[in-house]
Amino acid sequence: MVGPSLSSGETAGEQDIDGQNVAIALYRALLTKCRSAPPSLDRSALEAVVKKSFAKNRHVTSKYVLQGAFAGGYEALDHLTASITGDNTSVSHLNSLLYRLPSNLKTTTPPPKPPPPPPTKPAAVVGSTLSLRPRPAFSLPSRRRIPVLVNANKIPILRFTKPQPAILSQYIRSRLVLRQKRLDLKLKLETDMEIAKAEDEWDRILFARGIKEESGNEVDEFGRY
Repeated sequence: MVGPSLSSGETAGEQDIDGQNVAIALYRALLTKCRSAPPSLDRSALEAVVKKSFAKNRHVTSKYVLQGAFAGGYEALDHLTASITGDNTSVSHLNSLLYRLPSNLKTTTPPPKPPPPPPTKPAAVVGSTLSLRPRPAFSLPSRRRIPVLVNANKIPILRFTKPQPAILSQYIRSRLVLRQKRLDLKLKLETDMEIAKAEDEWDRILFARGIKEESGNEVDEFGRY
């Protein structure tokens, strides 16, 4: 038996729908016959072969490939039907076919394990502060205040209330004083470096001219007597 032929008067959409319906009907018929196969046949292996064969060809659109697949499916259906009625020839044919097929085609793949559930956070103890948060809006004395990230003289802070608390002002002031001390130290070191470079340059000039020391010894440009 072969698959359904496609007439020239049908549209592409109608042909696809007819092919899908025929494939579904053949798939169901094969699985039904596999479950009713005689004990001399491996029913689970037959079902696995049917399922994997249909899954392999589910995206095939070639007319010639589909006709060959339908022909093989209907032939297998005929042998299964005959084996159920006691035809030893069909039983031998199906056993020979199962023997020649690879082992991975005759076993069903177990479904993947579901991912583990995400870890749940421990619930807050009843009566603690965490169990009372967040508080509903109607229980608040005023509008809920969300902290705001502000820049206070290049110092990022979270401001919860306005006006600014005194302790926060004191903290910002201490940070500004520390920053100013660092800047002053940087300027002092830069000035000292310039003075040191100028002194080194002056010593080099004196050594180059061979200036005598107070002891009367003449010194060359390398500081040697």
